[in-house]
Amino acid sequence: MSDRDPMVRLFHMCDYAAKIGALIAGKNKADVEQDEVLCLAVTRLIELIGEAANQYPKELQIQYPQIPWAKIHQHEEQDSFTAMVLSITTYFEAL
Repeated sequence: MSDRDPMVRLFHMCDYAAKIGALIAGKNKADVEQDEVLCLAVTRLIELIGEAANQYPKELQIQYPQIPWAKIHQHEEQDSFTAMVLSITTYFEAL
């Protein structure tokens, strides 16, 4: 598969979400919010998910209605960092 293949982008998004899940596994909200290195790592992974989502063709997004594409594109509007992290990891668990 080429890097331009839409499935590669989808696999990347799933991989990044799984990495976030692994990073926050067993941690509560306070643990996540108080660990600056963890927050920076998760923030970067969320940015990568957003970049991949922006490059995933809109006409193919309808094949995965369980992924709220608009929310991923606007992740910075989430109420809190922790809510954003938990919601993004949830989006990709179904894939």
